[in-house]
Amino acid sequence: MAETIVDYILPVKEPSEKWARLNKGLFSSVASDPHAKPRPDDPTPMDVLPPEIVKEIFMHCLPSMQQIRLRKDQLPWVLTQVCRVWRDIALSAPELWSFIALTMEDVHKRPNLDKLVRYWLTLKKDYPLTLDFPVTNLRPPNSTRILNLLLIQHDSWRSVRLDLHHENFLQKLIDLRTPNLEVLDLTKDSPSPLIMDVAKSFFRHSPKLREFILASRELEVNSFSELAGLPAWHSLKSVDIRCRLPMTALFDILSAGPGLESLRLIGLRTHPALIAEPIEVVHTSLRSLCLSVEQEVYTAMKLLTLPSLKALVISFSHPFSLGGDPVGDPYLASFFSRSKPPLEKLALENTRISEVEIVESLPHLPTLTRLELINEKFVQFTEAFVDVLAKPGVCPLMNWFTLVGQCSSADGKLAAMMEERWKKREISGLHFVNIRFLAYGENHTEDAEILKRLQAAGLKGYVSV
Repeated sequence: MAETIVDYILPVKEPSEKWARLNKGLFSSVASDPHAKPRPDDPTPMDVLPPEIVKEIFMHCLPSMQQIRLRKDQLPWVLTQVCRVWRDIALSAPELWSFIALTMEDVHKRPNLDKLVRYWLTLKKDYPLTLDFPVTNLRPPNSTRILNLLLIQHDSWRSVRLDLHHENFLQKLIDLRTPNLEVLDLTKDSPSPLIMDVAKSFFRHSPKLREFILASRELEVNSFSELAGLPAWHSLKSVDIRCRLPMTALFDILSAGPGLESLRLIGLRTHPALIAEPIEVVHTSLRSLCLSVEQEVYTAMKLLTLPSLKALVISFSHPFSLGGDPVGDPYLASFFSRSKPPLEKLALENTRISEVEIVESLPHLPTLTRLELINEKFVQFTEAFVDVLAKPGVCPLMNWFTLVGQCSSADGKLAAMMEERWKKREISGLHFVNIRFLAYGENHTEDAEILKRLQAAGLKGYVSV
């Protein structure tokens, strides 16, 4: 049966007598006699709440953006089917209808979905719109109609996530004015030169932009300076880019975004020009930095000073094609010594960082609470690594260890260090471990026994040694 608007706004009985009694201020004898039993038609606690409070409760009932679907058996539609009072409140709250998340399955299987989208937008009124729509197939007739309805609303877009698969749709996004846009998330599986034109257009016409996400793994961008030079970039708080970028993009992005607090770059490549023309960058606002690089990152880290950094994540996308030994230059320790950041999380995955580098870095991190070291190629869990963590005052707040790799320390030594930290758990001591030793010489049976004993005592995590 085809869907209609009537299917969603179901007929509801007129307000009950208890609501009329409540409006007149007539309460049951329960108010004066606490031992009296309430009558079935007495006002409920929900009845006495002002509509503004009920509206707030409705907003907290909404699921996450990805789970909101335009269906009569899901929120927010079900709120209109309880009673007339709830229906009136829900239909008069435009913020309830300011989220639209569609899937191509919806578009394919529901030929009248565009009519519902149109009605949904009338309920939203002028409230800013949060939109999630994968444009993967424009063949269903209603997909084009839905797109046109959403494009008309461009002035009210506040947060937009678009999976872009069609060049003609990309053209429609160029020069689209989005004065209220705060979050822009663009995804395109196949590379297209238009994707950067679309991004530049949004930056020209979105003065309120605060968060930018670009995911196109096969896209190769040789320079980010033009996009980072647009005025909206200066007000960004968060940037997440997943495509093939030169290392110079890291410096372009940081230099042009003084208020940036979170930066994630996946797919960085080493760029010779960076070594030939080094540019030192001091960025005082950045709190989180995540880098996934193809080859090396030490050149970049030697040029950065980040005094506000709280989380640093570095991973190598091609760690086993490099060969050779870990980089001997202590760039990470010098970065921490120079920046003096209030770092809370350090995660290094398959990086060419020696255990000496890690040992020299840890004393500079008194606020560190979470350490994640994953390395299947180089030995990092050595006697020196355990000794530095056993010293009083080194990372005293550490409560989370993830250690995956080769361990060359004496059997039982690493687990004994963790046991001492476990004993101090009442003062921000150890709470979680994820330990997996790869084959390297002798078995660590004593380490295993100690860690499993700690697990039995309540330590959370996973152990395989």
